[in-house]
Amino acid sequence: MRSISAFLSSRISMADTAVPQNRLDRVGQAAHRRLADSIEEAFQHACLLGDLDTAADLVGVLEEQRDRWIAAHGKERRSDHPHLTRMKEELLRRRRARLADQP
Repeated sequence: MRSISAFLSSRISMADTAVPQNRLDRVGQAAHRRLADSIEEAFQHACLLGDLDTAADLVGVLEEQRDRWIAAHGKERRSDHPHLTRMKEELLRRRRARLADQP
């Protein structure tokens, strides 16, 4: 019985295999996600796990990132980050809920 590699090499060259454009587009989209998107996702994960200290640290990271951008580019639309405001409100809500649950 032939091995798979012998079968493939007899039919096509693996080096010549073309990757479909739609697959390349998906890879490109995933590679170009904003860092802020990943931080927001980590924030949500920390909140779900109940790790509010880590969630607060991630809010701080986004604030520092925003402040550096403003320092480099001037005050513009990024000075009011709606995602950051929602994250702060979510963190505050979860902290209040945790305090209410304590005896």
